[in-house]
Amino acid sequence: MRGLLSMEGGLERAKEAMRMGHAAAVRLANLSLDPVVTDPHAIWCLARNFKAHADEIGVDVPLKPMIFHRVAASQIGNLQPLVRPQVSEKFDYEGELAIVIGREGRHIARADALGHVAGFSCYNEGSVRDWQRHSSQIGAGKNFAGTGAFGPWLVTPDEVGDIGSQILSTRLNGVQVQHAALYRHFESRGLQPVEVECEECKALNQGRTFRVKEPASGLTFEFYAEVIQMIRPFTSSLAKIARLGHVVIGASSFDSTYNSLINDFGFRVSDYTPGRFAFLRCFPNPYHHSFAVGQAERNHLHHINFMVSEIDDIGRAVNRLRDAGVEISFGPGRHHASGSVFLYFSDPDGLTAEYSYGMEEFSEIGAREARMLERGKDAADLWGGSPSPAFGAAGGIG
Repeated sequence: MRGLLSMEGGLERAKEAMRMGHAAAVRLANLSLDPVVTDPHAIWCLARNFKAHADEIGVDVPLKPMIFHRVAASQIGNLQPLVRPQVSEKFDYEGELAIVIGREGRHIARADALGHVAGFSCYNEGSVRDWQRHSSQIGAGKNFAGTGAFGPWLVTPDEVGDIGSQILSTRLNGVQVQHAALYRHFESRGLQPVEVECEECKALNQGRTFRVKEPASGLTFEFYAEVIQMIRPFTSSLAKIARLGHVVIGASSFDSTYNSLINDFGFRVSDYTPGRFAFLRCFPNPYHHSFAVGQAERNHLHHINFMVSEIDDIGRAVNRLRDAGVEISFGPGRHHASGSVFLYFSDPDGLTAEYSYGMEEFSEIGAREARMLERGKDAADLWGGSPSPAFGAAGGIG
């Protein structure tokens, strides 16, 4: 590769050969690939070079670049196994963008810098975390043999386009553990997302995970790339619960919370009462609402909903809860906005849970416009019921 890059017009000559359609001497499937550049002049690495990774490992972004070296002998090619050294159990993935410099230069103006780039490639910089911390120099944990996966291709700048718009994604044994797009979105909105450490992700049986707070209510949202798939499907024992339906919160600053949920988090509005309440859905979830927010004196969790499979689940739950001495705080009844038949009750901690059956569904292509709804008792229950004081009273947001 260095010979090709040092050759006058080397990359253009290679492209021309491809355009002419010369038959390959060997099949790619029969090859074992080396690193993209096997004998680089130097491998300069920038530590903590983007905020998402700094958050992931629990450190601050440095004010000035932190530079270390990796040696060429530590590299391997595409689809070759990364090797954990015997001296450590703290071997970690680290997806990176490799930039290959093709044209020499010094004192280069920022505007001219990309003109010296021959191309870009993928790099999994396997890192031995405990050896990184043996001293102030982290290179000890970055240079074990077989820990730097480089490739498979060198992609030239004309093929990449705007490098700043590309997405870095890393998969570990088929599970996505890094993905920058959504994280960057929240960063661009000034919301300071925080990565969940690997050990906690493992305990949660999730892939890469981060959390971000809605600023007005203080509610924390958790986003994960993948979650473990159970061998046996869920089997109901009492109510035939189909899915977690929705979450409803009360917010002391309704308008600010509502605007953030729409503009920062991307919810779509199904129905609303101006300044008082909004039913929101997550695209492409078709159900009338997967989240809702109402004006309240304090920020708090109002209730969590479980959608059941049969209307008989509602009727059986009424008798089962009464027989068990569980307080029914509202219902059974029917909501005007969604059309759902509902039943609210208190769990052992006093938090409000809801069973519901039936709900309006939206086609996102040509979905109806959000309706501005009238306030009134019938809006909550078309059957004329009223909630008890325990309804939505005990939850908090911390």
